[in-house]
Amino acid sequence: MTDSDVSSAVYTINLAPLAAGETITIDLGGGITLEMIKITAGTFQMGSPTTEKDRAVNEGPLHSVTLTRDFYIGKYELTQAQWLKVYGSWPGTGSSAPSATYGLGDNYPAYFISWNDVCDTSTGFLKKINDLNPSGYSGFRLPTEAEWECAARGGTQTAFYWGDDSSYSSITNYAWYSVNSNSTEKPDGYVHSAGSAASANPANAFGLYDTAGNVAELCSDRWLRTYTDTMITDPTGPVTGTSILLRGGSYINGAKYCRPAYRGYDFPSTRARALGFRLALSAVQ
Repeated sequence: MTDSDVSSAVYTINLAPLAAGETITIDLGGGITLEMIKITAGTFQMGSPTTEKDRAVNEGPLHSVTLTRDFYIGKYELTQAQWLKVYGSWPGTGSSAPSATYGLGDNYPAYFISWNDVCDTSTGFLKKINDLNPSGYSGFRLPTEAEWECAARGGTQTAFYWGDDSSYSSITNYAWYSVNSNSTEKPDGYVHSAGSAASANPANAFGLYDTAGNVAELCSDRWLRTYTDTMITDPTGPVTGTSILLRGGSYINGAKYCRPAYRGYDFPSTRARALGFRLALSAVQ
């Protein structure tokens, strides 16, 4: 009797990639609406490869994430008109409220709002909009960090949704960031109207605008310093911690901070002139 040859094989199981679906329009009242795009369940690669320009260590390791449930996410960053319609006022006063200095207008992103202002279970924006139950929808929330990244990537795996742009020569056409967001009158920069970047079509392949630059966007997760190197399903991050996740970069940030893999963080109480959010909504109602 002799030993047989050893045979081995490597199998890769590819689940369905995430994709964009229907768009819903939610009536907030007074002629103000909220557009949200459905992202279908599937698997994507989260983080950045070690070869990506200006990659930070906390963007890795690159790993597979499966989202098992469809969800909706805002087509645009939440606007000032939408915030005021739901919340009724700005949580800050004086210099801690939107102004002409940093961008003021119905269609400009809301800013000078904190994670606590959004998520407080008694007085937060999410509590107010869910009590409002606009167009029969409830369950509005912030996106998880994983949901945000998969939506922002628009089905791509490049450094930006328009390509690797390793020389940062194309970002001016797609994002408001530190190089193109200022003016002689406003040298410190300012937010711009939602979806107004210079490209003829600055949306990503899923139809989302301003996922790079304009205002940094809050996620529901608490800060997690490093990723797992194994496949993970529906990650939500830690339930406790002193910092919360920010994604997408802003008009005061350099190009490298506007990559979809870049991970920022701040305190839950921080209100800043370049900090806003977009809403998420579970698809099952």
